[in-house]
Amino acid sequence: MARTFWIPALTGTAAVAYGIHGLVTETGLAGWINYLQQAIFGSYSTKLTVVALTLAAIVVVWLSASLAAIGSPSVSPSAAAPVARPTPDTGKATSFGPLAIVFGAMILVTWAIGFGSYWWSTRTDRLDAAATYEPISVSDATPTPVATSTHVALTGRLLSEKTLEFSKGKGASSRSQYQLVPLTSPGWKPGQPVGFVIKVKRLEELGLGSPAGVPRWRLAGPSGPTMWLGRLDGEVPVTAAQIFAKEGAPLAPGAQLVQFLPSENGRPAITDRSADDFQLMLILCGGISALLALMLPVILWSSRRQERRRANGLAA
Repeated sequence: MARTFWIPALTGTAAVAYGIHGLVTETGLAGWINYLQQAIFGSYSTKLTVVALTLAAIVVVWLSASLAAIGSPSVSPSAAAPVARPTPDTGKATSFGPLAIVFGAMILVTWAIGFGSYWWSTRTDRLDAAATYEPISVSDATPTPVATSTHVALTGRLLSEKTLEFSKGKGASSRSQYQLVPLTSPGWKPGQPVGFVIKVKRLEELGLGSPAGVPRWRLAGPSGPTMWLGRLDGEVPVTAAQIFAKEGAPLAPGAQLVQFLPSENGRPAITDRSADDFQLMLILCGGISALLALMLPVILWSSRRQERRRANGLAA
């Protein structure tokens, strides 16, 4: 297949993979699109983010196709041979078949990534249950320690007053998706950097519903302060990082997002999430596949339009 097809195909596949990763982690371009919506409207829509990423992918594929066409063989006048005038069907040189193959491959890759992500999620649950958790104490002496393991057991002060809630929907239909809570040293003061941010569905899971008069970060049994188990989950979402900075809790360089894991007697109590993960995968991959299918006639029309222009220029 000519480079005018496989270069846009590879570029489009990479763009789709990058977009899916950004949607899941809320980082990269997807994270900044979310933050832009948050700054303007006070909230952001994942659907609008998907549309924006799709438009960006279309632009990237179009640019890659244009660059791939530079230097491609073309007919030029020759003194030794007469110039052949274009036939009436020259503008149809780009057929539906090759482009359909390219976009079909992109859709297959999308589903391969989706099923791969689902497999990774179920595998992660198994690893969480069997992992050894590295104890890390966020203290005044070491306010931003660095974890050397993928699984940690954290102690420190939860800044419940800086909690960020991420919800889906608006008004009465709004539903909380998860909450982000900074974890700092006991003597933390506004403006000091934060090294860990815990991601949790409900604050009650962190034990923040403490009795009156008991510091929330010191909820503990006889053995001492509460220890929160978690798994390092990459970067803090762009939107959250910017809001934390505005609220006087800037993130330290390399600040780590920790996915909270419920525990019993010091061991993780993992809930089976396979059904929810499978449904999310179907929604994301189905939506992206539909958008790619809509892109096909647009790219085909644009390509044929360019070929007709070249043919008319040659005929002149």
